[in-house]
Amino acid sequence: MSPFSGDVGIAIVNNNDAILEIIGLTQFTESLNVGYFSNRVVNCAVSSAITPGSYKLRTVIKPAGGSNWEIVTGAAGLVDKLDITVNAAMVPDVPFTVTFMLFK
Repeated sequence: MSPFSGDVGIAIVNNNDAILEIIGLTQFTESLNVGYFSNRVVNCAVSSAITPGSYKLRTVIKPAGGSNWEIVTGAAGLVDKLDITVNAAMVPDVPFTVTFMLFK
């Protein structure tokens, strides 16, 4: 495997894992080599474009110079998605943080 560098984000996805919105973003300026991990705190906000309902939060990556986001899947036994419920009482664009650990 080659080292990874590029964008890492938090996406809100539907039940079919279709990416609806990138709600938080951080950049990896250092290369992520095999066997390396990194803890990241990402500031996130769900926009008013997301209608009330049940969704999942997934970690996504976009390699440097790339244009497509890819969902990161975890190894067996690791959590790679979080359930989130968007309701009508939520104020859009109010920031919250997500902390994740990315292994390569």
